[in-house]
Amino acid sequence: MAIGTPVLYPALANIKAKEYQPPFYDMVPHDPSFEIMKEVVCVQQKRPTFPNEWSNNKLLQGMMVIIKECWSQNAAARLTSLRVDKKLTKLLTDCKSPVVVSEVEQDIMDLLKPS
Repeated sequence: MAIGTPVLYPALANIKAKEYQPPFYDMVPHDPSFEIMKEVVCVQQKRPTFPNEWSNNKLLQGMMVIIKECWSQNAAARLTSLRVDKKLTKLLTDCKSPVVVSEVEQDIMDLLKPS
């Protein structure tokens, strides 16, 4: 199953949007030429930056990892669409699942349960 906007929206709904900034807005002039973009992306190997807020959200952290893997300079190392789909599915599953509790924590919780 492909991951689409209807699936991601509920997970991201509580994140406040900022004013739109185009990719590379802080690295190139407004409406850059093809030559300028080629220099920045291919020669300097720059990539757009992520908002700091993404670091505080498990789902967005996972998205950053996937996006960065798609931006690899080495074409053979980039994720295929199937791998992106599988990684997104796993990320959403992991973000929906309850926090994993260690055996020690579980033992303590069991001891505290009323009989």
